[in-house]
Parts: sequence; C-alpha cells; structure tokens
Amino acid sequence: MSPLDRAALKEQLLREYAALLEERLPEGSLTLEEIETVVEELGRQQDRRLEELLIQEQTPPPDNQVACPRCQEPAPYKRQVPREVLTIHGPRRLLRRWHHCARCRQGFTPLDLPLHLEKPATRQVRAWQAKYGSLDAFATVPELLADLRGLGVSASTVERTTLEVGAALRAAEQAAAGAAQEARPASEPAAAPAEARRAPKGERLYLELDGVYVPLREEWRKDGSLGKLRCRYGECNVGVVFQTHQKEGLDEGVHWRAYSATLEKIDAFTARFVALAQAYGCERARELVVLGDGAEWIWNLCAQHFPRAVQIVDYWHMTQHLYTIA
Repeated sequence: MSPLDRAALKEQLLREYAALLEERLPEGSLTLEEIETVVEELGRQQDRRLEELLIQEQTPPPDNQVACPRCQEPAPYKRQVPREVLTIHGPRRLLRRWHHCARCRQGFTPLDLPLHLEKPATRQVRAWQAKYGSLDAFATVPELLADLRGLGVSASTVERTTLEVGAALRAAEQAAAGAAQEARPASEPAAAPAEARRAPKGERLYLELDGVYVPLREEWRKDGSLGKLRCRYGECNVGVVFQTHQKEGLDEGVHWRAYSATLEKIDAFTARFVALAQAYGCERARELVVLGDGAEWIWNLCAQHFPRAVQIVDYWHMTQHLYTIA
C-alpha cells in the first residue's frame, strides 16, 4: 500500500470512528461494565471495518485477462464468484473475479492468491478450532468461540478442522522422524523450534514418556454406510520434552514444552520422540534427565537412544510403588 493510500485509509477510519463514537457512546457517567461493553463493541466494529478495507486493497485490478498461475497463458474473465470466509473478526463475503484457462481447462480467482484463501477460515480461526477441539469435546468449541469472539462455527466444522490439522501435524512429524533417522554430519545440527532457540543453552533438559489407554472410535459415518458405531480402548504413547526455569540450582516452573503422541506401535513412537528430542537440543544439553513410571520399555528406549541421561521414576508413580510395597 502506498503512503497516499495509507493516509486516505487513516482519514476514512478516523471519520467513521468519530461518527461511531457519536452514535454509540452513552451520555453521562458509566459503570465499569458499561465501559467494558461499549469499548468491546466499538473495537470489534472498527477491527471488522479495517479488515474489510484492507481486503479491498488486495483485490487485483479488474483486467479482462490475467496470467494463469499454472501455465502463465492469458485467461479471460468469466464471472464473479462469491465466497464466505471466517476471520477472527467474523464472517466475510468476498466477491471474486473468476477466470478460466482454456489450456489448463481450470478456473481460478486472482484474489485467492494474495490472500491465501485455501480454506473457508483463516489460519488463526482454524488454529483455535484445532486447539480447543483437541482439549475437549468438539461440541463445546462453538459455544466457546461464540462467547469469546462472537464467531459462529458448527461442531462438525470443529471436528473436521481438528482432524485436518492433526493429520497435517502428523505428516510433518513423520517427515521429521524420517529425517532424524538418516545420517547427518556432526556439523549440521537439527533445526530447533523458536522456543528451544530462546531457551538457555547447555542447561538441563527433561524428557518424559508414558503410555495411556484412551477411548477410540472406529471409522464411522452417521448414515450407517460404514456399519455400526464401534468403540474400543487403545494405548497411546506420549512424550514431552521440556526445560524449567532455574533459581539457585533448583527447578522453578516449566519454561517451555513440546509434545509427541501416537497410537502407532512403539517403533513409530520411538522415531518420533527421538526426532523431537534432537530438535530441542538433547545432544547439546549439559544435563539430560528422563522421567518415567518405571515401565521397562521406557528404560530400554532411554538406554538405546539417550545413554547419558539420568533415569528418574517420577514422583507420582514412585509414591504408588511405595504404597504397593507398604
């Protein structure tokens, strides 16, 4: 956006905000709750308006022909196609110019490219759905997003989004595990995530592993096309890599953490967890500690892949073992 466009945008927003204040701001003294309500309402309206104007700025000029993104041949304009997109400020209805490439025999909308409109919701909205959909039942998420952000989504959308995001994360984790198993020169350390790069180098790093039985649902459809609903329990292997804050040599709260989990066999979990630990600097840590519940598979995994680690039975399982002995 040019400086002139920015100046015009500021002037327009200031005029609209002044008119909005004049219309919506109550006269006289206000309680804290009234102040909170009016500020939230005005803020949301202005956020939506700014978002709308910025989207308009990204709209390509209405050329009769544009280059096809696949073959670069001229593709003529055919018609306007509407699309509903959910952003963190609410739903947006975009009118997009649709072009058709005779060579590729496919259509496209130039607006989709600069805005990255691959999905019916922005990345942040999808991230919220996946995050809260993995923490609780899918049906609880629509009410949460409606209360906190005024967003309208269905439980089925939350379920579909959570599964899509989970599948993408799983594919990325599998790729990382495969790369970690390949030979890598010593001078080429694994790329560490941002939070690990910010963590103090050379300090103590914790690894913790466990297995837990979780309720599972076999693949099923509401229309009954896949048969009856079948549920069972299956073991999920989970692992976490974390680092703590240090005060006078003692741990004081978790600084950052990263997780890995899978319903696959132990070999697949091992590859994933080793890749995760390497990405977060297990080979560079001054101290390496493995926490576990005493299960034999954990210590075998530790001995093979983290031989220098100190092995510690975690506090809660230690007390359970002591209670059994007592």
